[in-house]
Amino acid sequence: MLILVYIYLFLFYRHRFRTFFQKLNANHDPKQTDKVLYEASQISQDYLAGKFILIVILSVLYGLGFFIIGIKYAVLAAVFSIIPYIGNIIGGVLALILAVVTKGSTGAILGVVVVMSIAQFLESYILEPLVVGKKVELNPFFTILIVVLGGAVWGIPGMIVAIPYLGIVKVILDRVKPLTPYAYLIGEDESSGDDDLMSKVKGWFKK
Repeated sequence: MLILVYIYLFLFYRHRFRTFFQKLNANHDPKQTDKVLYEASQISQDYLAGKFILIVILSVLYGLGFFIIGIKYAVLAAVFSIIPYIGNIIGGVLALILAVVTKGSTGAILGVVVVMSIAQFLESYILEPLVVGKKVELNPFFTILIVVLGGAVWGIPGMIVAIPYLGIVKVILDRVKPLTPYAYLIGEDESSGDDDLMSKVKGWFKK
């Protein structure tokens, strides 16, 4: 109920939030302020949209794998992938429990482990970079830290929205010169070998 109240009030007062940032930055071009706000909102939208697309793809992968093994409903494990870091663990444990309850055989348990391992490999090294990409450009240390803090403050919903929220903060820090060192601290280098690798993979997919 509180989540619904928060969402309603945030949407109801969204114009006031926008005006607040414009007043806070009154000495600068208001169009520049609107641009920063747009980029900040776009980050959260892109990140969450990418996550939901990833869930759909993982559902297909899990569905095919678990169908071959003969385990029903374990495809629900894909839903937990929206929770950063611990979501895959929760989904894996759920799938193993279903394998024990419905099949109770060593082969089924090993099958779940194989399906989860293959799906997680594809998610981490191919699907996540391609579908979600570096939407928020945060380094792993602060990503994990903000997820833990989000969980402590707001439970599972806090863990889901923590990363895009910090990404929004980073966009604002990037545009305020005295605060750019903080944006650099929580951010990630723009170019790396992994980026080159993913560029090649994207090129293969386009071909």
